[in-house]
Amino acid sequence: MSKVKVYWNPMVPELGVTDFAVSRAFYVDLIGFSVRFERGDPAFAYLELGEVQLMIEEISSESWVTAALEAPLGRGINLQIEIEEVVPLVCQLEANGFAPFCTLAETWAPIDLESRGARMEEHRWRHLDVGAP
Repeated sequence: MSKVKVYWNPMVPELGVTDFAVSRAFYVDLIGFSVRFERGDPAFAYLELGEVQLMIEEISSESWVTAALEAPLGRGINLQIEIEEVVPLVCQLEANGFAPFCTLAETWAPIDLESRGARMEEHRWRHLDVGAP
């Protein structure tokens, strides 16, 4: 029996969240991530969507916190997630009360000796800590 090689991203962000259940539901039920594994105390989940991987952990007294945490959490961070079809996802998020503060755009940039482009349906959501809408 041959083993299937499991993909592990070499760098995976871990986001501290104030309400693990709400954040897990946002990433799994709305965006479509699956749970590779999870544990409790503090609540933690390793999530994946294709080759995109993300960890969420409920902030606790044992969390590595270097400054006061104030909502909205995640200020100053930008995560790029590549998915096949973003328009249905955007519609689903908007139908559930999540409003972007920028619109879809197409972007081209020089990479190596050629230009590469993508329909960069980049949305920055008003609240990254989904536990505090």
